[in-house]
Amino acid sequence: MLHHFPNKAALLMAVLAGRDVQDLRATGTDPEALSEMDFAEQLQRAVAPTA
Repeated sequence: MLHHFPNKAALLMAVLAGRDVQDLRATGTDPEALSEMDFAEQLQRAVAPTA
């Protein structure tokens, strides 16, 4: 795996970014649309499934 990433930190960041995308999709949020939402809406969507 480290052959494809410059260091362990870059590998970790890629893994975490992938997890974030999966979490967003699980909540019905399109990861591509995130830049169009404001922070409050993002937070509301992230918290809604746990309420």
